Amino acid sequence: ALGGLWGIFGGIFGVVGMSIFPLYFGTAHIGEIMGCTRVSITVGSGIGPLIIAMLSEMYGTFRVPLWALGTFSAVNALMLAWTPVPVKPGRRREYGDAEEEKVGEGSDDTIEMQSLIGAEEKD
Repeated sequence: ALGGLWGIFGGIFGVVGMSIFPLYFGTAHIGEIMGCTRVSITVGSGIGPLIIAMLSEMYGTFRVPLWALGTFSAVNALMLAWTPVPVKPGRRREYGDAEEEKVGEGSDDTIEMQSLIGAEEKD
């Protein structure tokens, strides 16, 4: 049962990660970003059991380290849930929309972006 759950969550991470990372970070450096992510996962997979073993020896039970790591994971999940999706300049994204919508000419966003671009060109 544990192996099946592990496979399901691993598969979900692979699909969701490949969808979410470009949304948050763009595609220009997606290989570097995914590489750093994989290194972090590998290091965490090596260090995590060591930390759990050390804490279980210290407390005499696995209950404390597993609750600590579960709490840490839950806090990270909540932080991720409230992280806003970045919006590219000149584009508007609604939460949950898969497609981006170009902001129309003359809108406040377009005028603001044009003034910012103009300010950068003058520098």
